[in-house]
Amino acid sequence: MKSIFIIVLLVFIFSCKRKEDPITLIPTPPGQVSGVKISKATITNLMIEWTAVKGAAGYKVYEGNFAYYDAKATSFELAGLTGNTLYTFQVSAYNNHGEGPKSLTVSGKTLTPPSPPGVVMGCKVKSVTSSGITWQWSSLADAEGYRLYREGIKVYEGNDMSFEDKGLKPETSYLYQISAYNVNGEGPILHLLAVKTGG
Repeated sequence: MKSIFIIVLLVFIFSCKRKEDPITLIPTPPGQVSGVKISKATITNLMIEWTAVKGAAGYKVYEGNFAYYDAKATSFELAGLTGNTLYTFQVSAYNNHGEGPKSLTVSGKTLTPPSPPGVVMGCKVKSVTSSGITWQWSSLADAEGYRLYREGIKVYEGNDMSFEDKGLKPETSYLYQISAYNVNGEGPILHLLAVKTGG
């Protein structure tokens, strides 16, 4: 009887010392990216930044279903965009086990490009001779200079507010156009009334 008790006791002790079965971890993709923001905007570029995700091997930046970026850094500057345009983005993280969910959508707008000058104002004939016509016009705040055309051919370019077009034929009508320009381009061309030289 005593020997049976000892055997049962030994079996109980060994069963208690048996190692527990190891827990098997199922590999998973990273979690959702957070902290996505537009940190810088220019006319053609947007800088996107986000918070690093634990376990991520890299990130993707999406506009709709198109992925612009696939790398390890937590920022990306998207270039070649259109000025004064709203763009929306999402970011996801991935690792060897797949891609995690996309972030909440973030929007960013590129800056408005500078524009050429407006229409030249106050343009009028100052004097007329048999061989010349003198024009004058008002100063335009955002203009770097002005262009005066005769019959579509440029006869003056500069920053003065008047110009005498010489060497013309007597008693002849001429059509003129004028515009202002700056570093961003040429503004609208204003068509002026025909002017006739003297006899």
